[in-house]
Parts: sequence; C-alpha cells; structure tokens
Amino acid sequence: MQAPDCGQRLLAPETGMKIQRISAILLTAVATSAGFIGCGSDDPDDGAGGTASSTGTTTSSTTSGGPVSVSTGNDSVETAQYLGTRCEADADCGPEGLCFLESGTEFFGGGPSGGYCTKPCGGDDDCEGEGSVCLGELCLLGCIPAEPPFEEGNADIDPDKCQGRDELRCEDFQGATVCMPSCGTDAQCGDRVCDPRSNVCIDEPTTGLPQGSQCELGADNSDPCAAWCVGITPQVSMCAELCGLNGDPSLDCGGLEKGLCAYPLWEDAGPGDIGLCVDACTSHSDCFLPYFSCEDIGAPTNGYCLFGPAECEDVGAECDDGTVCTETPSGVLCLDPTYPLDGGGDGGGGAGGAGGAGGAGGAGGAGGAGGAGGAGGAGGAGGAGGAGGAGGGGAGGAGGAGGA
Repeated sequence: MQAPDCGQRLLAPETGMKIQRISAILLTAVATSAGFIGCGSDDPDDGAGGTASSTGTTTSSTTSGGPVSVSTGNDSVETAQYLGTRCEADADCGPEGLCFLESGTEFFGGGPSGGYCTKPCGGDDDCEGEGSVCLGELCLLGCIPAEPPFEEGNADIDPDKCQGRDELRCEDFQGATVCMPSCGTDAQCGDRVCDPRSNVCIDEPTTGLPQGSQCELGADNSDPCAAWCVGITPQVSMCAELCGLNGDPSLDCGGLEKGLCAYPLWEDAGPGDIGLCVDACTSHSDCFLPYFSCEDIGAPTNGYCLFGPAECEDVGAECDDGTVCTETPSGVLCLDPTYPLDGGGDGGGGAGGAGGAGGAGGAGGAGGAGGAGGAGGAGGAGGAGGAGGAGGGGAGGAGGAGGA
C-alpha cells in the first residue's frame, strides 16, 4: 500500500490550519454522547474498550473506563529529557537508554516511526517524566489527557506533551495514560508500511475490513477489521483507525485524500490525545449513512464523513444549518449540497436506428391503385449505460431508449 502524495502542496497553509482548528472542536459533545467510544460489542452495556496490544516484554491487555494518570510521586512537573524522544541508536537515549528502532519488531511486532527512547526499570520511580510508568521492565513516557485543553486559535500539540511528536499519541494503556506510537501513513515508515491497527512500522500490515465498513466482533471476540471495530452507537460498530488529535493532517489517517483525525475517544481531550479517523469522501454514499454524511470543511479535493446528519421531513427544503433535506435509502436527512448523494456517472443512451426506406409505388394501370409503401426499417439498439463514478460506488447511468 503506497501512501498518497498529498503533503502540504494539497493545502494552502491557511487551509491546513483551518482543518486543524475544525478537527480540534469537531462535535466533541455529539461524538461522546453517541457512544463514539470503545471497541465494537454485541452487548450495549459494555464499556469503552482500550486497544489490545503487546510489546516484546509486555503482556496483552484491554482496559476499560476513562483514562488514568499515574503519578511518579513528585509534586513538581518533571519533563523527560530522553524518554519518548526520536532515536536511531541506544546512544541517542542517554545513560542506560535503549532505542526501539523504526526497523525493529519489539514494539507491537514492529517499530515506532522515528524510533522511541526507553530504559530498563524496576518501578515507576526509575522512569523520568510526569506520569511515566514502568511496564514489562521498560519505561513508557507518561502524559495527561486534555492537558493542555483545546482552545480556539491554539490547536498545536504542546511541545512538552509526548515530546511534541506527531508520531506519538496520548493513550490509555494498562491502567496508565502513556505516549504510544501513532504513525498514520506509509511515508513515515521508510521502506516499511504503517500498520493500520498497531500504528507502528511493519513489513506486512494487518488485513481485514477497510476503514468505514460496518463490523461486528466474532464469537471469540476476534476483530474483523484491518484497524479496530469501534462502537458508534450501542447497536452499530464501524471499522476505524486510531490517530493523535491535531497532528499534521497530511500524515494522519493515510493523508488528507484518505481521511482526517476528527473525533476524540475521551470526553475530555486535547491536542495529542487519542482520536478516531474518518474517511475522505466525494459523495454521501461514500459514508456510512445514516450515521455519517459527506461534509465540506475546506479541503480542496474532497469532504469528510462526519457524524450525525439530522433527520428532516420536507424534501428539498433548507435545514437550519444550511444543508438540504434529502431523501436517501437510509431515510430523509439534512445533507451538505456540496456533494451528490451518489457518486455514479450519468451514462448517455445510444441513438435510435434509422427507419427503412418506403417501397416504390406500383405502376399506375388504368384506374389502378398505387403500390403500397415499403415497411419502415427496424430501430437501432439503445446505447449502454455509463459506468459508476470512480471511488464513489454509485450505480451506472441508465441505458438510452431504442430509436423510433
């Protein structure tokens, strides 16, 4: 899977910042109240699920509930000098330091993009940085959810949170909130690929249902998605990749032509905290209707599948937010008129065949009637319908009617 070459050339700087600001505040309350948290489950009473994963020295675990900050026991805020920083060798990580290499396999079966400095430990006090923890005899850098909080006009990742790295995110892991690897495109992994589930660089990515597909956990709790089966309502789940809120939008979620890191997974969240990717789209049918619809937020080539189109009754009328009441296979919904309902092409019908020439009249005898005209030629066949639009999944255009 090759990463799209979208980079900064896709967006003028002011457009990129607009998308970052929008994603910082994007329907946080709506997403949380809708149960937009946790792994998919057949039981609507199940709580939010943490991502299950393991390092070479850490056992697999799934956590539940809200994030937990682990204190080192120090009253003052301590900033880590080496822990969680980029590295290419152990020497980059200070005394006793170890480097999880991007090319390695020790971190969830792969390597963190840019590397990750750690060190051996016997307890949390051996690990530098506020909230840092010792897991499996190795240190992981700690972080505090929603610190700093989102503030309008200031959507940047704090340089003191997860070392200010776009390729790390603050995540709930085994009862602590720590900075975990969070690659979003293959471009961050050199000659490897970014795994959609573990968000580390790997040789062979996890396979399964793609982003945006409806999903259901198996009887053995197996996840059918390439990423994660995430509950969006108590009854419905969708495959989705995880990301770090308000990182570089050209690197998160496959890049701007594939997706956007749009929704927090915690009720209280800030820049750098764990979030959820949504798909890019060019029609509403690209999205998981009726839960998502395609909305324009300023990207030059596509919109994004955002949560919660409102229901309406008067088809064709303008809704309160400027969208248009539209009939869809999933109900009557307020949709952004920037994008069509379906992405299919309009195939033109073929031209009708020419009629046959009339027969010559009979020779006029005395008082004889003229010969009867020849029968008209058969009509030409109708043209084939047009193909559906690329990527849109729309139906092809209808075939043309036959000639008269």
